[in-house]
Amino acid sequence: MKKVITTLVLSVFLLISLIPMSTAFAAESTNIVLSADKTTAYPDDVINFTVSIGAVEHLMGAEFMVTIPAGMTYVAGSAAVADGLKTTLGCASADWTESTMKFSAYGDGDYSSQSNTKILTFSCKIDANAVGMIVPQLTDIVLSNTDYEEIETSVNDNAGIVTVEQREEECNHVFTNYVSDNNATCTADGTKTAYCDNGCGEKKTIADEGSKLAHTFNKEVKNANTIKSAATCTEDAVYFLSCDCGTVSTSAVFADADTALGHDMTVEKADAESHWTQCSRCEEITGKAAHTDADGIIEADASAHWYTCSCGTVFGKAAHSGGTATETEKAICETCGTAYGTIDSCTHDGAKEVRNAVAATCSKDGYSGDTYCKECGILLSEGKVIKSTGKHSYKLVKYEEATPDKNGYKLYECADCGATKEETIFYSINTGVEDLLTPAAAVILLSGAVFFCSNKLRKKEENI
Repeated sequence: MKKVITTLVLSVFLLISLIPMSTAFAAESTNIVLSADKTTAYPDDVINFTVSIGAVEHLMGAEFMVTIPAGMTYVAGSAAVADGLKTTLGCASADWTESTMKFSAYGDGDYSSQSNTKILTFSCKIDANAVGMIVPQLTDIVLSNTDYEEIETSVNDNAGIVTVEQREEECNHVFTNYVSDNNATCTADGTKTAYCDNGCGEKKTIADEGSKLAHTFNKEVKNANTIKSAATCTEDAVYFLSCDCGTVSTSAVFADADTALGHDMTVEKADAESHWTQCSRCEEITGKAAHTDADGIIEADASAHWYTCSCGTVFGKAAHSGGTATETEKAICETCGTAYGTIDSCTHDGAKEVRNAVAATCSKDGYSGDTYCKECGILLSEGKVIKSTGKHSYKLVKYEEATPDKNGYKLYECADCGATKEETIFYSINTGVEDLLTPAAAVILLSGAVFFCSNKLRKKEENI
């Protein structure tokens, strides 16, 4: 008995395996889907609808009509066939006829798809008195395959149902009880919100002016914008604290621990009395000590003597002194033993004379002259420069007499620098003799003459 059952089961599986695989995927039915862009609407709202065909195999042609229900009105000219649909379906035509509200697509199409295919869109406006659920109707639906057989088609319009509600009477909103939204920051005011006092549920949010928060400077940010003072030899760098918003404090600071540089004692310095080592960054010094003679030798030249310290500084420099010069020997410095000065060859107490004296002029310095011994001619002392006087020494160099027709003049020239000056000579009307006037005096005299003549003429006119 068990062998018979096993044989029957194997026979059934063998028959199933012989069935062509293509029949497992043949789509003998499909559906048309209607969807709306909103499911709740109010009078005067416009609803946009989309018609799509579901999964389908070997679609050759399709047609259907759209019926607009009571409560909404078709928006003229709003229907549009999906972009490129004719190419997508492979049909000769894919058209919408507005007068009959009919879509049709025919030709040599052979279209298959496992997902919805967009066919058509159109719009309707909700009527003023509409209420309740309304949905456009898709009718006279015919879909055919490449075998010229009609494909069983159902309509799925659940997503196209629109529930229409009447608008409530508008509320004259009143908002008085605003409550902060607690969203202010340190850079901007926050907002505050109030619900309508009439209880309609409407809310209004406005700026909460003056609610901006104070900065909280608690961030230790170290960069060029926050530094207050750079690190020194003895002090750490100091920075201003920052707020989370990036604002930098002008007073709150923090020290950058362990950033002090320490002294860099690399600069050797000295003055006339001592030497020391100094930091290259600050004035800190160390090892200051008085100069000491490095080799115990007094150095000297013809006029002075000095010591050289181990640091290289010359110190204790002084002019030679002491000792007495004779007619054959210079004086010997009592400090370093160097011969200095000149041989005192002149021991005469007699007369002296001044040579090479030059008088100072208006533009050149003079010289007081050198003093010499008249007996032996040795220079005893040098003279001094005499500053120029700045005053010209004028002499008459040219003279021309005045005549009744022409003024004369006198020309003077400085004997030292060649500067000139001129004086005008006016002819005397009454005496025929010459009057020597400076230009300023001549102007005054001429002005008086003009005034005199003008006055005489005015009196003459008054007497006429």
